[in-house]
Amino acid sequence: MPRARAARVGGRGRESRGFWPAVGSGSSAWIAPTEQETIEALYLLLAAAPSLMQGVALVDAVGERRVQNQPGTDKEYPNWKIPLADSAGVVVQLEQLATNPRAQSLFRVVREALA
Repeated sequence: MPRARAARVGGRGRESRGFWPAVGSGSSAWIAPTEQETIEALYLLLAAAPSLMQGVALVDAVGERRVQNQPGTDKEYPNWKIPLADSAGVVVQLEQLATNPRAQSLFRVVREALA
């Protein structure tokens, strides 16, 4: 079953979402995927693994760029106190995840890949 799911996920990700250039398309003009598309593609790849559980990092879901919760660096870098923010640095409250378009897109990709 994991192999069948992996084939299904891999095929859908490459063809319908355009994360990778199409093989044999004849076009040399390839546009690099966005950061969000890259993150979603990586979660598609993770979904193909035979793991029993898969988590989604909230920093990936909202586009946070700052390092969070790095053990042993509390004096050098106050990363345990950084609020979750999106890629523009705007704070994202936990309650806002349900309506955050980027988070919902990643959650949908993972949910569909694991179905």
